Amino acid sequence: MKLLIAIIFVILAYVNYRHLNIGFLSLVELDEYAFHHSLINMFEGVMDLDLKKLFSYYLYSYGFIFFLINLIFTFPFFLFENTEMTIYMPRIVSSLFAVGSLFIIYKISRKLTNNLSSYLIILLVLSMPGFWRNATWFHPDWMMTFFILLSIFFYSKDEFNIKKYFWYGTLAFGFAISTKLQAITFYPFLFFYVFYENFILRNIYNLKSKIILLIKAVSLTVIIFIATNPYILHPLGFEVWLVDFVGNMKSNNIEYGNGIALNWDEKIRNAINSYYYITINFIILIFLLLLSFIKYFTNNKKNIIHVISFYVIINLVYLIFLVNKDWQHYYLSIMISSTLLFAMQDKVIKYILPIIIILNFSLSFEQHKKNFSYDPITEEHLKMSKSLVNIFEDNVDKNTNILIDPYVPFDFKSLGIDYKNIHIIYGTLSKKYLIEEDWHKVYPSFVFFSEKDFIVIKKNSLYFDSQNFVNRVDKDEYEHATSIIKNFNNDGDLGYEKFAENDYFFIWRKKR
Repeated sequence: MKLLIAIIFVILAYVNYRHLNIGFLSLVELDEYAFHHSLINMFEGVMDLDLKKLFSYYLYSYGFIFFLINLIFTFPFFLFENTEMTIYMPRIVSSLFAVGSLFIIYKISRKLTNNLSSYLIILLVLSMPGFWRNATWFHPDWMMTFFILLSIFFYSKDEFNIKKYFWYGTLAFGFAISTKLQAITFYPFLFFYVFYENFILRNIYNLKSKIILLIKAVSLTVIIFIATNPYILHPLGFEVWLVDFVGNMKSNNIEYGNGIALNWDEKIRNAINSYYYITINFIILIFLLLLSFIKYFTNNKKNIIHVISFYVIINLVYLIFLVNKDWQHYYLSIMISSTLLFAMQDKVIKYILPIIIILNFSLSFEQHKKNFSYDPITEEHLKMSKSLVNIFEDNVDKNTNILIDPYVPFDFKSLGIDYKNIHIIYGTLSKKYLIEEDWHKVYPSFVFFSEKDFIVIKKNSLYFDSQNFVNRVDKDEYEHATSIIKNFNNDGDLGYEKFAENDYFFIWRKKR
């Protein structure tokens, strides 16, 4: 098993060593670009011995511990200004947690079934394109999944005795929440684990003590979350965390998310079928979930698999019916955890599992191929970048601040501009990017504002095609953005004027 894990890690390390030009990173993955900005802020906070700056990493729905671990891995490379390695090393961190998760899955399944079936479950995980996709980018999902699986591992060792391993599992769960808030969806597992005996026997025996136990366990997770995100104890720190949390929940809302409503079958098709289980295998999984669900209430023998089924079912219902996003990484922890259902002691499962694996590998081959060979940077992107470099080459210096559309290729390093001075428009263009007062309506005073010298907007942006955003739920935000652009073009009071235009971009600059 150790040899297999080592081989997989080497493959991941090789695949991760690509697309390392910071100027094109937003084309590869916009989140990586944003996270890199957060790491720079933290690095400067360490170098300046400035705690405010250390904790000003902007993306508070992801825990401080996630960024801290990545900062440790990237610190020497920031110190020597090796930008490529500061992009590469966080991907390696994701890969380490991915292969670590593989080992935990093996240990859990080995406890539940025989050695052959345990290896087959590992192969099932490897047959999922989502395993590889999330192990090859800078994102917290594998770290969160690792701690959730570690939690399940300790709970399986506890065997419902509520002794030391129960608290080890709860501790690991606390670290999962501290990594990414999405992990709070693991709480149903904790609930059905604690009250398993009550549901089996259909009584209220020791109910009071069980409630107290659950409160203690939840309290421990909260304590760990606060201990690993200490800025939340400060009023301003709590304020900025709350703003980010509310914004994230709004983004997940069924009426927001992708801007347009997604059907439940689109989410299944675009996320689950494309990255985890092909359709027929997903149907089999649903059958196993229902079977395990029934056994939870009817089988007198306690089984950790039956508790896992609650975690998977509740999360699937939440993501498919209440979250208006088809983002595959949202499903990583539950889809990986769901493979443990195939450790049920059932001969039929053992016979069909190899077929499931073969089908998953073969019918998702194109997605696997894309994970290993996809190159988002085209000749047209290189031309776009060159056009921006030509426009700016005699008009900028190291400290020039540029506000730019997302997914814009721009080799700004060739102009000597610091990465921290390139500001991406996340969402839609708004006054918060331009006016410090508006910025601090969203972010507290210690979250730094930078006055923008130039603004770059793509000509193919939705701002210039109202027909494409008229039916979006965020239509008002797009209309607000278009009013800002009109202000620029009409020499308005926002203080920007037309500077340049080419086939790809409109560019405005701060009035001199």
